[in-house]
Amino acid sequence: NEAIKAQKQTTEASTLLYRKGSIPISEIEDITSHIKKLNSNLFLNSKQLLDLSNILKVSRNLKNYFFSSDIQNIEFENLNGLFNNLYINIKFNLIIIILAIKRLPIGSLFTLMSKSTILLPSHLLFS
Repeated sequence: NEAIKAQKQTTEASTLLYRKGSIPISEIEDITSHIKKLNSNLFLNSKQLLDLSNILKVSRNLKNYFFSSDIQNIEFENLNGLFNNLYINIKFNLIIIILAIKRLPIGSLFTLMSKSTILLPSHLLFS
């Protein structure tokens, strides 16, 4: 029954929050229109690319949060599949960031780089 499964997931999530503290999630944009554009073979602008990159970053952070060694995932059988299905691909994420940065005006590029914690080789940015 779906209601019972949802109750078990809620109980497990509550236990997980109690043991590990807050979930590392930030605000994410709705990327439905971005996906529709991609499916129509249209290009995304820099902001849309960065929105996709942010989703991948949040997915990676959530997966790392759940699968860190300080808990036993066996206790969270109803959440395990949800976290396991999160997609992470660091190389793809970096490619998206590079494409977005290459489309930004030079002033915006330096502003973004000064706020970023990601160090990218300059030959990738300016090739």
